Amino acid sequence: MLEETRPTLLAWLTLHGVSAEQMRSLVDRSGTIRGPRRDVSPDTRSKLGPDEVWECCATALRLAVPAAEQIAKEALSRVMVNVNPDRNRYPRAFTLHDAGNGAPYVSCPWDGRIVDAVTLSHEFGHAAQILASADREVPPILREAFAHLTEHLFARQLNIDGHPQAGDIADYARQNALAMAVHYGPRLRRALSESSAQYEYGWNYPPALALSDALGKEPDPERLWTLINGSAEMPELIAATGL
Repeated sequence: MLEETRPTLLAWLTLHGVSAEQMRSLVDRSGTIRGPRRDVSPDTRSKLGPDEVWECCATALRLAVPAAEQIAKEALSRVMVNVNPDRNRYPRAFTLHDAGNGAPYVSCPWDGRIVDAVTLSHEFGHAAQILASADREVPPILREAFAHLTEHLFARQLNIDGHPQAGDIADYARQNALAMAVHYGPRLRRALSESSAQYEYGWNYPPALALSDALGKEPDPERLWTLINGSAEMPELIAATGL
């Protein structure tokens, strides 16, 4: 695992099957992803509870990717979601592959804010991909790409449902994505000039954001299914989206 061995930039590029030049292009594209119509405070109160967010994400996945219908059902029935973890030990959201029962475990502190709703939708994406990919090892960029894409699908489903906070959710998700691209993009760009640079997980965010933005503009159910189930190859996704 990359996170455990701290390999070099070259090993990370090789894992994803892309060149440094392709990665530079993705970093550039991440800085031009769709921004929000207006800024939304992360502390804006959410009109959705955690159960509603999780259920909406399952509906969004099922409708956007019909092949993932069973995965959506399993996300509702099998995944353990803890929105009240020990804040001292687990202040940030995360998803584990297996909580000991053969299914993912999601820890996501909930304070009833818009940032919590978007974060939980992100973790839904991680959990759904774990369920769908089974024993496949999904490279980290593609893990983050689908998790960020799930934020988009969640906001889109709220809009379809006529939820009054759909616009705020979409705007905050885009606002946060741009902030991440601005923060991590320069760090990755500097690392790309040195093949021996030591791996940082933050490198995954700019290319993941570029991919998720491109895939979300005109979602292709079959292509999204390959991303979810871990059979997609990053070069194929780059070519298919014109990145």
